[in-house]
Amino acid sequence: MNYFKRRFICFFQLALLLFCASNILSQEKNEDHPLIKKVKAYRQANAEHDTARVQALLAKGAARWYEKKEGSGIPIKPAGKGPWSDWDEYFKGSSQVESCKVDSNQVTIRLMEINDFYRLIERGPAPTNLTYYFDTEGKSAGILIFRNVKPKADRFDEFKKWTEKNHPDDLKYLMPEGEIVPTLDRAKKWRVALNKWRKSIGLATIE
Repeated sequence: MNYFKRRFICFFQLALLLFCASNILSQEKNEDHPLIKKVKAYRQANAEHDTARVQALLAKGAARWYEKKEGSGIPIKPAGKGPWSDWDEYFKGSSQVESCKVDSNQVTIRLMEINDFYRLIERGPAPTNLTYYFDTEGKSAGILIFRNVKPKADRFDEFKKWTEKNHPDDLKYLMPEGEIVPTLDRAKKWRVALNKWRKSIGLATIE
């Protein structure tokens, strides 16, 4: 599973921290809708790593799906700091809510995410959609994470080819078994390696 797919899977833990932005809710004229309030409460509890509160807002058997809502999905388990938390913080990840729509027992929001890693590989903001499903008790029964547009092109493959040729040991450390490991020490090495590549092709470094 490549970086972007893995990053996409873990992305929602950080990306919705700005969901309660009042300007978006005002545009949609539904800031008082009970399901909007439920999503805001769920996201706030996640942002504060309040596992007890998250658990109270989840329905029994709550699951997560990617791209298509098929099968039983992946069980959602309340958790504190996620595996990508240090990576996201180091690369200054942020997101912007573009729209929010309520439809029957579900809420769908569209986000644009950007971080220094994307900037380093010359990739623009990446769009992601999330649909929250609720049961009859108003608890979160599931989340579908999907894209409905093709991701923008970037120069990640170009960087990998250059590094494999010029600094193969760096690439082995950064991507053991061909996968990104989102630890803080590797995140710092990623910045160094990417800036080294950028400098070699005449691009400005991003510190």
